[in-house]
Amino acid sequence: FAFDRLNIGNIYCEECLKQCSPSVMLGEEDVKTIRILMKEGVNIDVRCVPREKPVNMRELLTMIGA
Repeated sequence: FAFDRLNIGNIYCEECLKQCSPSVMLGEEDVKTIRILMKEGVNIDVRCVPREKPVNMRELLTMIGA
């Protein structure tokens, strides 16, 4: 990939599989894609706005059982 960091915020999914935060709801395909990116070494964090403290996506997925 041409990037090694990704910030995810404000994602809504009708068929929400997992709610990672109040503003991030992921479907099954979202989780699969995120896992692929993380496996390839992309560091992913979740936050609504840039000034918020980032939360590590790997930790979030573990906490919510995804």
